[in-house]
Amino acid sequence: RPVLRDAHPKAHGLALAEFIVLDGLPEELRRGVFAKPSTYQALIRFSAGNVEVQPDTIPQAAGMAIKLLGVEGEKLLQRERNAKTQDFIMINAPVFFVSNLKEYVGVHEAMDEDRLLEFFQARPRLLQAIAIVRGQAINNPVQVRYWSMTPYLLGERAVKFGAKPLSRVANEPPAELGPDFKREVIIKQVSSEDVYYEFGIQLQADPTSMPVEDPVVRWDEEGSPFQRV
Repeated sequence: RPVLRDAHPKAHGLALAEFIVLDGLPEELRRGVFAKPSTYQALIRFSAGNVEVQPDTIPQAAGMAIKLLGVEGEKLLQRERNAKTQDFIMINAPVFFVSNLKEYVGVHEAMDEDRLLEFFQARPRLLQAIAIVRGQAINNPVQVRYWSMTPYLLGERAVKFGAKPLSRVANEPPAELGPDFKREVIIKQVSSEDVYYEFGIQLQADPTSMPVEDPVVRWDEEGSPFQRV
């Protein structure tokens, strides 16, 4: 159910949810929170992708962030060593739009100098990636697919993760597109039915064609499909 009153200005809304880890997973996936069948309470935040706050009528990327609650165990970050949470951060595209930190800084410098288009036109590979990120119409944030874009470590394997909607409602625009229409369609759907996502893990099958250090490269889903966890 939505908890929209606490949402950040860039967020379309926060939702309370359950994150249910399945039984019978392959051994290589049974690590961390996926080690055994469990149910976690969770918060899910649907957000806009631009740096500044803009009306929903302006096309932009979308984000989905899942925060699991009640996660035991020592965490990697020193400041969160004893935290009882775990985060999964995703956007509505399988790739990121820059390869490394230097290019990311370059994007923001170009933005400040009003030469963003010039920056990407000089880098065709990044231009193709940003077209993937920005090219998907998002009319209902709870009816689109999300990917981690970047790899993470699960046990000893490099993986990516993602979430795919299982509900019956399509990603269709409402009759009227107001400045907060995405928030409104979330409220309408979640108020009328339960909303389900399938959370999946994609294992790195080949370090050359599925690199860890270059998030602009899409990992092949035919050679290594996402496995439902």
